[in-house]
Amino acid sequence: AADRRTAIEELARLLPLPASIRREEVIETVWNREQLLATGLGHAIALPHARIEGLPVPMLALGISKDGVDFDAPDGKPAKLVFLLLTPLLDDGAQLEILADIARTFSDEPLREKARLVKNYVEFLALMKSERRD
Repeated sequence: AADRRTAIEELARLLPLPASIRREEVIETVWNREQLLATGLGHAIALPHARIEGLPVPMLALGISKDGVDFDAPDGKPAKLVFLLLTPLLDDGAQLEILADIARTFSDEPLREKARLVKNYVEFLALMKSERRD
């Protein structure tokens, strides 16, 4: 993706949203949230997110960008791992818990680098399983 908006749109298209939820409204909700406070964490990671009315369960999409996308991170680095997180509107704890878990998991530089090199979802799942630290 060339920019934040495009990255959000592309990731939102990957999610199997319920028929009752319009994808364009999800994109606008995430985009409006992003404009209030950019979600670049630094270390080439961004976590755009929003709470969505009518969403029954949390949903997560991951995009990997070779060149990176500017998510206005504190360290100035473009995001190469972009996680789009949608959570139910009334589930206060889910969003914070998932965001914290992603940030904690990917605070590890070797893991971030390995994740940036995966070619597909199956490779990503295999990496996550092999790196699990229970």
